[in-house]
Amino acid sequence: MTATRQPSTYTTAAHPQGADPAADNKEPALTIHPVTNLFPMLSEDELLDLAESIKAEGQHEDIVLDTNGVLLDGRNRLTACEIAGVEPRFTTYTGDNPRR
Repeated sequence: MTATRQPSTYTTAAHPQGADPAADNKEPALTIHPVTNLFPMLSEDELLDLAESIKAEGQHEDIVLDTNGVLLDGRNRLTACEIAGVEPRFTTYTGDNPRR
């Protein structure tokens, strides 16, 4: 992985992938890698717990994007950051196989 960067757009629970960004004046959704979608999201209670943790202790792990800005890992962290009102941190995966 490379240095942390902040993309200009991302997906959140309140602004899911495919939502109309103009409808709520938020930026367009971040594309989620198909393999990432194979893993389930946390339950609402678990997301609230993660949000509380992130608010109290900060985000421990970066959200991982590929070089095209596609989300590879961290959908739950991203949603929890939004719930907590914390600006998420991102990093870019620069390897040759994001499925590993």
